[in-house]
Amino acid sequence: MIKFYSFMEAIAYRANCPFCTKGLVVNDRDLVSSSYHQNYATGEAYPIYTFYIGKSTDDVMCLNPFTEELEIRYSNKFDMYGMKNIGVYNGQTFAPPNYDGLFYHALTLNCNSCCRYHFTLQIHADLGNRRLIGTYLNSETISVEEGGIVHEVRNVYSTDKTEYACFPKDGSSKRSSIPLIPLNIADPKETISRIRKLLIFS
Repeated sequence: MIKFYSFMEAIAYRANCPFCTKGLVVNDRDLVSSSYHQNYATGEAYPIYTFYIGKSTDDVMCLNPFTEELEIRYSNKFDMYGMKNIGVYNGQTFAPPNYDGLFYHALTLNCNSCCRYHFTLQIHADLGNRRLIGTYLNSETISVEEGGIVHEVRNVYSTDKTEYACFPKDGSSKRSSIPLIPLNIADPKETISRIRKLLIFS
């Protein structure tokens, strides 16, 4: 995988679609919400990215993209007297989960205009220390239509594989996986041609 120096560098990996030049947007399925908070010292607003921590809970992890600090927000209401370790739910006291260890989450940025490009980040967080510890480029995908056939190429950097799929007009599909090859973003049809030649000899 390709590691970024910071989360902000990762988000800016491609700000615009290489095909239609429209701005890329975070896929909503990867987030609980993306809200803005006010920095009272500078007067500027900054986004907070919020992710569910687990499948069986509505507790969330909130990420400040500039400081890379995390905050855990619990779904159940807590004691109003400031006892952060004890919560009250239906009259019963409970100890909230103690989140520790590593947390991994995907974050995809799409082109919602031409839908021909997207990339996916892999976020690594240390819940115990409440900090982000790494952001990586997990994969990027391009789609090309040529001669009535849609070609999709997905470079998966976590496995060093290129996944290729083609979808003819008849509704069928063919899928192949080959060793990782560079994407020619400037000339995506050249990438398709290279892959098809490799598949002939594989």
